[in-house]
Amino acid sequence: MEVFQSMVGGTDTEVLYKYRSSQQPPSEFHGMPVALRHITADLGIIVTDFPLYFMEEAEAQQVITNGLMEFGEVTGIENDRNNPAAQPNKYSLNQNYPNPFNPSTRIRFSIPVQSKVVLRLYNTIGEELRVLVNEEKEAGAYEVEFNANNLPSGVYFYRLRAGNFVKTKKMILLR
Repeated sequence: MEVFQSMVGGTDTEVLYKYRSSQQPPSEFHGMPVALRHITADLGIIVTDFPLYFMEEAEAQQVITNGLMEFGEVTGIENDRNNPAAQPNKYSLNQNYPNPFNPSTRIRFSIPVQSKVVLRLYNTIGEELRVLVNEEKEAGAYEVEFNANNLPSGVYFYRLRAGNFVKTKKMILLR
């Protein structure tokens, strides 16, 4: 922590993330830097003061993606639909990111074979609020941007149906 703190005041260092405590009263680390960007003449470094394995997989991937984007690196590879090795081998529905969110979030899912895909949004009493996807899709990985501008804060559920696969996840809209 001392090495990390000494980097904060450096002229080539920028704080990327700060610790945010949800405890009341906040912990002593509230507001402390936990990720820094350090740039030298020929090398860019991002230092984190927390292990990524404490995070949800999607959140850890987003931290890494954001870090790569800070230095202008490529952050994804376009899905090669003609290469069988590049195709997903199972159905999956990932946790939306960010979560909680305000007002928009991304939902990722994968399908291993061409399927009719339906992605719906529900409130806590099971009422369908929106259909986010309702179409035939080729095998591959997909991402849907969901904007909740006209919805109140609360808990919502999203359900993916594709072939015989059905999965539901929870998301939280915080205003």
